[in-house]
Amino acid sequence: MDREHGEREDSGLRSSLALLVMLAPNATLGITLAVMPPILPQLASVLHGMQPAQLMTSIAAFGMIAGGLFSGRLLHYLGVRPLTLASLLLFAVSGTSGFFLDDVFLLAASRFVLGIAGVCFSTAAMALTTARYVGEARSKVIGWQQAASQIVNVATVFLVGLLAQALGWRSPFVLLGLYASCLLLVSALSVRPLPLLTEAQISRSGAGNYLRIMLPMCAIAVLMGILTLVPMTQLPFALSDSGLGDVRHVSLVGGVNFAFAAISAIGYGWLTHRIGKRSAFALGLIIGTAGIALMGQTASLSGFCLSAGLAGLGTGLYNTFVFDVGVEIAPPGRQADGAGLLFSFIFLGAAINPLAVQPFQAAFGLHGGLIALGIAGLMGGLGGVRIGRARSVSSDTSAV
Repeated sequence: MDREHGEREDSGLRSSLALLVMLAPNATLGITLAVMPPILPQLASVLHGMQPAQLMTSIAAFGMIAGGLFSGRLLHYLGVRPLTLASLLLFAVSGTSGFFLDDVFLLAASRFVLGIAGVCFSTAAMALTTARYVGEARSKVIGWQQAASQIVNVATVFLVGLLAQALGWRSPFVLLGLYASCLLLVSALSVRPLPLLTEAQISRSGAGNYLRIMLPMCAIAVLMGILTLVPMTQLPFALSDSGLGDVRHVSLVGGVNFAFAAISAIGYGWLTHRIGKRSAFALGLIIGTAGIALMGQTASLSGFCLSAGLAGLGTGLYNTFVFDVGVEIAPPGRQADGAGLLFSFIFLGAAINPLAVQPFQAAFGLHGGLIALGIAGLMGGLGGVRIGRARSVSSDTSAV
């Protein structure tokens, strides 16, 4: 009896630890990027320019884009446990390299590898999620993943600021190593192997059909990546243009954005149960783009907080939708491939955010450009869902 009780306790502990791993994919990618902005001014003085310092942020995103394209295949080749442990070990090593590297090219290479390691781990964690949860339970967990990411973003910016101020600009890189080491220990204790797909099974899923099914969601993911970054890249300039560019104001408005994104992501499962997934996405898109448009109309701190909150509510809903529906429509056994592909395209959108925003601002100015971008984002997102739904119906019909 004692032995059976002990086995049940062990199983319950392992299950709880595995859930922590499943909640970590978006948070892992988030901390990769969030560790950089607070130390950019100090890093710029070391690397002799703001451009090389900014490269350290964007190069990690390009690593995520590249890694997401092959992380699914790597998962089928290695298995979920080996990929989880290997990618976290690589994340820890490459993440802490900034603590001792001075050469800009070596630092950039380590950040690129860090991005690849992060997205490989995230793909493995999504494989665990899709294997364990289905239906509404999976929707809730994917919402929790998004919420965990927002919480980690806020905590990272706060801790990095404290560490950099107390111990110098290199110290925050140790945070990446500590994060990955803790997650590695949890994964080693909890992650079990999953059955691997054979090459024949992958071939039967149909590569062409798989890409055709995923293409509309990938297009939506690019747009959502662009919209998600608007508060982070444009709000500081809008605040400054309105005479509110103090660091405290920027931090307050950014915190409001992250907090409301976490709230809506947690509520995603509850909301989709009542109004459906596409309606939840449409609602999130309307609220989020309204927030972006409001950024261009307001000039008060309360107005900017309101706009950031609305944009955050939208972010939590439409980013959760992308991964929830993306893994749902992927062929059986290839949900993790689909998640890796979506990670690539989300960060592609984030990487091209400045290029996407610039034409609107060139034509309408800083504030008018935000209003125009909000309108264009709403139209593009709703159009993408309409096309995706039509393709989904078409593929279902052809399958019959």
